[in-house]
Amino acid sequence: IEAVGFATKGVYTPKLEDAIFQKVGAKQPPAAGKILADDALKGAYDSRLVRIEGTLIDRIHFGQETFLVLQADGFIFNAYLEHKSGGLSFAYIENGSRIAVRGICLIDPGDDWHVGPDWRAKSFRILMRHPGDIEVLQRPPWWNLRKLLWTVAALGGLIMMSLIWVFVLRRRVRQQTKIIRQKLEAEEALKNRYEALFENANDMVFTLNHEGFFTAVNSTGEQLLQRFRTEIVGVRFIDFVAEEQRSTANLWLEQIFQKDETSPAELELVNRDGQRFRMEISTRLVRKGGSVETEGIGRDITERNRLEKEILEISTREQRRIGHDLHDGVCQQLAGIAYRLDMLGDDLAEQGKKESTEAERIGLLINEAVNQTRSVARGLFPVRLETEGLVSTLEELAANSEDFFKLTCRFVC
Repeated sequence: IEAVGFATKGVYTPKLEDAIFQKVGAKQPPAAGKILADDALKGAYDSRLVRIEGTLIDRIHFGQETFLVLQADGFIFNAYLEHKSGGLSFAYIENGSRIAVRGICLIDPGDDWHVGPDWRAKSFRILMRHPGDIEVLQRPPWWNLRKLLWTVAALGGLIMMSLIWVFVLRRRVRQQTKIIRQKLEAEEALKNRYEALFENANDMVFTLNHEGFFTAVNSTGEQLLQRFRTEIVGVRFIDFVAEEQRSTANLWLEQIFQKDETSPAELELVNRDGQRFRMEISTRLVRKGGSVETEGIGRDITERNRLEKEILEISTREQRRIGHDLHDGVCQQLAGIAYRLDMLGDDLAEQGKKESTEAERIGLLINEAVNQTRSVARGLFPVRLETEGLVSTLEELAANSEDFFKLTCRFVC
């Protein structure tokens, strides 16, 4: 080309202002000289076509220009391309890629320009001609700092969430463990209390299966039966009942498993020494899953029966004594009074006095009182009960009740 213009001082090199040019021929385009960042800063390649390699740091769009921010040899510089139609973003070039750019090198000398080998420009930039001036030499590694940071952040977040979750789980586990421990302690306390009540009960506490075999018994049962627990468990309940009551006991056990509630039974049991003792036994059915057991409480009433019998004998003796006293004492005195009153009535009648009638009436009342007292005496101690038996005594009781109370009373045997 031929150029015509006004020569003037440029920023670093001379230039033509208000210049015009025309093409006069064509040759091979000049080859781009390969330089380093330090070569460009020395100023020797200002306004010359150069090729420089660097690492892409970022891409910046400003107006119709696209800036590539590169780093080479520890120095950061720009390479830009004017694109009038817009839409050029170099998105295919990833940050961190190793690239080579070709273009005109323009330097900014700064304020401290001086002549000498130690001088370096403030900065430089590369003015590219077209997108072909960019050559990708090496793609960035897949594993880069950004991904590392994201991975570290994700791992940190995951670890933090895991720690929080572990903390929450440990807290829940502690709470559940505390609740379970409290329940276990409560169950253990209840179990110990039940065992204490079971073992230390004054009554014989036992359980039977549906076949009537012992499945458990407390220490009181061992003492009453004079056998160890291992000798009782697994043995039939009937085997400890007196021989003459076993049929009754069998019937009672059958009723237990047929009904939920049964009346208490009184049975005589035999211990190891052959001694009999009478027990009052109360039972109830216990259903556990598909099995049914009988829980029983047996109270030794031998002493109570003895005391009841003794009280009955004392009562009988007292009734007999009172009957004798009434018959031999009060009745005899009343009879004597009636006799004396009868004699008095006869004397008054011989004298012709009207009081004889009243004396006779009093005598009748006394005789009636004697009869009633004798009836009471016979009721307290029926003599015929010992001499003639129960049937004769009951017949006499019916007859006396009919006469005394003025009602109909029949005895049927």
